[in-house]
Amino acid sequence: MKKKLMIIAVLLGALSLGACVDDNESQSVTNVRNSKTAELKSIAAMEKAAAEAKVTMANAEAKLKAAEVAAGCGSQSIGRS
Repeated sequence: MKKKLMIIAVLLGALSLGACVDDNESQSVTNVRNSKTAELKSIAAMEKAAAEAKVTMANAEAKLKAAEVAAGCGSQSIGRS
């Protein structure tokens, strides 16, 4: 009998704690979450732009080398140190 009363008491305690959950977040938490999302999007855009710039530089250097070879400069560099 004591065992049944103890189990019932534990179950009632567990059920009463689960009923008090509040899923609403404050406006400041929502603002922080939105700010962090915007920050991560801007970082991703910046990294994409940096990658595109790197590709553009590589293409420009390849065209420069091709122009140097076509001009007969060989391995000499025009205006580069």
